[in-house]
Amino acid sequence: MKSYIDILEPYFKGSEAKTGLSVEFMMQLAVTQTLTIIANWMNQPKPENPATFSKKFIFLMTHSINDLISINPD
Repeated sequence: MKSYIDILEPYFKGSEAKTGLSVEFMMQLAVTQTLTIIANWMNQPKPENPATFSKKFIFLMTHSINDLISINPD
């Protein structure tokens, strides 16, 4: 976790005032969310190849769980 947070820290500076969340909390959230998406992908019975999954990864990183629940199947 520490090595990832060190990489992310410059990107989160100043965002605490905008969100009301601590920089440490947001960085931990970003790391755990990223690792969880990757772990879920790799734990599928037949994981998609990285080139195919990359589009889904970007989609998942740019949408909240609420967005995913609220998507209309129409």
